[in-house]
Amino acid sequence: MTDSTTPADAPPVEPKQADSESATAERSPDRIQADIDAAQQRLADQVDELSDRLQPQALAEDAIGGVKRIFVEEDGSPKAKPIAIVAGSIASLIVLRKIFHRD
Repeated sequence: MTDSTTPADAPPVEPKQADSESATAERSPDRIQADIDAAQQRLADQVDELSDRLQPQALAEDAIGGVKRIFVEEDGSPKAKPIAIVAGSIASLIVLRKIFHRD
């Protein structure tokens, strides 16, 4: 039986522990510190980007943009089909509610 994550004809992957150890041994402390600083900066940039994306204003603008893509053409005119589907669905719900909730 083969592993579903790797192709059946793929050669086994050997660990590269020795290579990574020798690469680490060849790096100077200054180079290691520079790599750490660069990784920290990348992480900080990613956190800032996620923070910006998760602002309520940005989320609202994304939601409004999504709705506009569904209901408004690029030239600003309304799309008839999605509007008709929503209007028909609302009308159907009102009718069904009236039918099943008679007092």
